[in-house]
Amino acid sequence: MFDRRQNLSPKSHKNSVKNGKKTAKKRSFYGDAYATKQKGKLQKLYKVKEKIGSGTFSTVRRGIRRGDKQEIAIKIITKTDLNDTEARLIKREIGVMEKLSNHQNIVKLYDIFETTHHLYLIIEYCKGGELFDELINCTPKGWFSERETSQIIRYFFVLFLEN
Repeated sequence: MFDRRQNLSPKSHKNSVKNGKKTAKKRSFYGDAYATKQKGKLQKLYKVKEKIGSGTFSTVRRGIRRGDKQEIAIKIITKTDLNDTEARLIKREIGVMEKLSNHQNIVKLYDIFETTHHLYLIIEYCKGGELFDELINCTPKGWFSERETSQIIRYFFVLFLEN
């Protein structure tokens, strides 16, 4: 299980001008020395396969852990595309995943790798498609009533407080 929480405070550097061109904002979640040590480790431990999804901040690819051939998911976040608010959201997401990773109904976070431009979250692979699609299709109406929504939110709130 991953346990590097104290290193997750994003460090951002202002955009700079080099040779008359504006360079991208550099952001490190662990520090440049840590990112350098991570280069190549991902490929040694995991085989990266096809794209299985994408979101606002990331792309998710299927992967295989080389040691035991277990299927995993690799969430790839391009750090240079993140603004400060998005970096905080990513940090929060990682914190929540760490805190709730031992719950049977929460995707497990196995490890994190960082390079100069990317953050790689190694997470549990869940077959079956998108949760959003399942939620939309689980009711005949295609949406939840206020009462149903409050029960779902209450369940997650209790789950979060217990862990």
